Amino acid sequence: MRKQFLFATLVLGLTGNTLAQVNNSDNKKIDEKRFEHYIGVQINPLLRQLLTIGTVPNTGNPFLLNYSMNNTGKHWGIHAGVGYNFDQVKDNDDITDRKTLISTVSSRIGIDKYFALSNRWQIGFGVDGVYELSENITSTQIISFDTITTENRITTQRSGGGIRGFARFKLSDRVLLGTESTMYYQFGFNKNEAKITSRDFNQPGAPMVTTSSSITQQIQQSRLALPVAVYLVFRF
Repeated sequence: MRKQFLFATLVLGLTGNTLAQVNNSDNKKIDEKRFEHYIGVQINPLLRQLLTIGTVPNTGNPFLLNYSMNNTGKHWGIHAGVGYNFDQVKDNDDITDRKTLISTVSSRIGIDKYFALSNRWQIGFGVDGVYELSENITSTQIISFDTITTENRITTQRSGGGIRGFARFKLSDRVLLGTESTMYYQFGFNKNEAKITSRDFNQPGAPMVTTSSSITQQIQQSRLALPVAVYLVFRF
């Protein structure tokens, strides 16, 4: 009986030490985590569809997807955002065949820092560099004995930077709701190119001839985005 008691005591002691080592190992892994990651997606169109009936308002914020990696100690980190839109419109009335393609790419990268106001609220600020490129291409073909094809391409390119302020509310430890306000200064250009292809009846055989023109405008602008965009943010 005494031997059985000593054996049971030894087994319990070894088991307890093993469990303590496992718990200490888990806690050590948590303590050693140096960075936390935030991925946010803009959900204004979804909220608009769920809450009301009507058109989706323009938030003035083109960055639909965002990512941040922050240090768990000082909360300093890096941030990146990107957005992409594409629209295509076609119409044909048996005389004029028209097609319009509109694409816009917006990107930014910078540094930021957040502060924990409470267990639920975070606020922060950042400094970003931004780059945006958009193209609007309209092709028109007038079908007749003298078929005329025109292409108008408007290219807008902007780059610059500025400051960003944001706030996040914790729905849970892993899910947050956030919004932001930005003030960016940007410079770039608008380029308008036009091409017209038609037959030149002043030449023998009436060959197809293309004429083109181009106008470039330099632009500078300061853009303020109010905290209208709502982001669903996941932390891991």
